[in-house]
Amino acid sequence: SSGSSPLIHSSKLTPIKRVSPEMPKQAQREGIEGWVKLRFTINEVGGVEDVEVVDAQPKGVFDYEAKRALRKWVYRPQMVDGKVVRQNNMQVQLNFKLDD
Repeated sequence: SSGSSPLIHSSKLTPIKRVSPEMPKQAQREGIEGWVKLRFTINEVGGVEDVEVVDAQPKGVFDYEAKRALRKWVYRPQMVDGKVVRQNNMQVQLNFKLDD
């Protein structure tokens, strides 16, 4: 394919480096699963900044590990008219599942 148009901003962007969040020990012990929805910015070099929790289930249990993992993700920087731009208000949901 000839590559997609750089003007389409999609939160379906695939990270080139994805780090899975750690399951907090306490949640593991108590058998708690859940998810955290995060809003963030992709900066000019593809790094993740300004991570904030939008919603979470259960609240407060996985927030720290979710933010910590997402800050290590790397995306391909977005080009518009030949210039690299920041992408604000990106969203992703990280799921916390117990291993079977």
